Amino acid sequence: MLQISGAVPYCPLIFSVAVIFCVILWNNIDNLKRHLVQAPILNNHHYEEFQLSSVKSFSSYPTRLQFLLILAYLAINVAFVGIEVQPPHNRWDQLAAVVRDRLGVLATVNMIPLFLLAFRNNPLVYLLGIPFDTYILMHRWLGRIVAIEALGHTIAHLAQHGFAQTSLKLMISPSSPFVFWGFIATMSCLLLCALAWGPLRHAFYETFKQSHVCLSILSIYSLWSHLRIGKLPQLKIIYAIIALWAAEHISRTVRLIYVNARRPSANALVESLPGDACRLSVHLLPSWDIQPGQYTYLYIPFISFWESHPFSVAWTNETHYVSDKSGTQISFVVKAKTGMTRRLYERSVAAGGSFTTTCWLEGPYGCPRSLGSYGTVVLIAGGVGITQHLLQVKSLIHGYNNDTVATRKILLIWSIRHRKHREWVKCWADEISSLREGSDVFQILVYISQPPPLSGVPWSGFTGRPDLESLIANEQKYQIGTMVVSVCGPAQLSDSVRDAVRKLRGNNSIDLIECAFSW
Repeated sequence: MLQISGAVPYCPLIFSVAVIFCVILWNNIDNLKRHLVQAPILNNHHYEEFQLSSVKSFSSYPTRLQFLLILAYLAINVAFVGIEVQPPHNRWDQLAAVVRDRLGVLATVNMIPLFLLAFRNNPLVYLLGIPFDTYILMHRWLGRIVAIEALGHTIAHLAQHGFAQTSLKLMISPSSPFVFWGFIATMSCLLLCALAWGPLRHAFYETFKQSHVCLSILSIYSLWSHLRIGKLPQLKIIYAIIALWAAEHISRTVRLIYVNARRPSANALVESLPGDACRLSVHLLPSWDIQPGQYTYLYIPFISFWESHPFSVAWTNETHYVSDKSGTQISFVVKAKTGMTRRLYERSVAAGGSFTTTCWLEGPYGCPRSLGSYGTVVLIAGGVGITQHLLQVKSLIHGYNNDTVATRKILLIWSIRHRKHREWVKCWADEISSLREGSDVFQILVYISQPPPLSGVPWSGFTGRPDLESLIANEQKYQIGTMVVSVCGPAQLSDSVRDAVRKLRGNNSIDLIECAFSW
């Protein structure tokens, strides 16, 4: 006779419980977003870094959901180390050996997701629709876990030998290569974490980036040497990591060659703009499809050969690069900070306002999200963050004119420090205004921290900083259909918008999209 597994009769019950659980979650989705998904663990700060003092900061705050995921991952690692660990006959040296081995295995295994989360071609970005900066945040925390496990592995090894001086000497002596390369791997992991400290990373980003790659290679090589000499089975994991890393870089190289070999010209026009910025324009074939919200990495070899930086695509236009051929011109606004962006701006100023240079593009990256299903769209930008929203506005107005989107209200709020910053996007804002065809579907409000207010432009200008909660609440009060708020700007601005949306959630349907380049 057919025997039914003992677990099968419980399947309907399990399914029913799962359905009830999903219904409860769906009915309380706003509360979950307000108190778990979008809520930081402390205060109202998420992107703004945790301040140790007036000049020192540590790291940005994860959300409560991210914190729970990190905590759960850490708890699993702790459980794997501590489960069924008992000192046989009070032999603490044997206990230290067991802990050492487990920590070493965990540190090695955790390197697989550690590397995957940092890849530009991370498939999870497109599969799950989770932004790249979230994976980078998890990458940082996973890196700290790996570094702690590597340090614990080293300390447990010393504890096994009673912290004898001879053990310390062997650890730093090439005469004992197995222990020596393990020590180098641990030090590389610790140094990677130390140099990734927020203030150092932001102040010396290009130096951080190159040192991060070099130290990552050193850590992999030293770990490979450590495992190879010890003939340990975890060596296969290192080969898997090397294969993944090589595949990712090969795919990026192929993508870079494919995109740029088909361009009508490898040159880019760089024009200086008021307010320490420049506009960079390149020509592409029409087949290169750019969606709102996407970004590309730019390589400018004559400014900085080895470096590439991500920039939002601010605008696209059909153009003619040869008399009988059409193409697409895409433009970026680059704010001069340090390193490559500063050198690019200074070169454009020295050249009399504009110059042409070789520029290679890698991309586009980012998971585009259409906002056409929302009746009310509120876009908030700070400074150069305006580039994230311009194509979205253009697309929505085109959809409104052709009656292909549900959007009926678009409000763009732009906060800038100086009046001259409006020149960054004035030509595109004028073009957007001409697309409205007399309708009132689109409105832009510009807030300037320093007077005087705007004059002679088709925008509403105000002096001071926007009261974001009041502005969003007013739009929610008169919203049409579902409402979305999208923000791109400095950390303080993003956190203020997040806090305002959380407070207003529950009155009417409202979603939040955060566009951050926090890496």
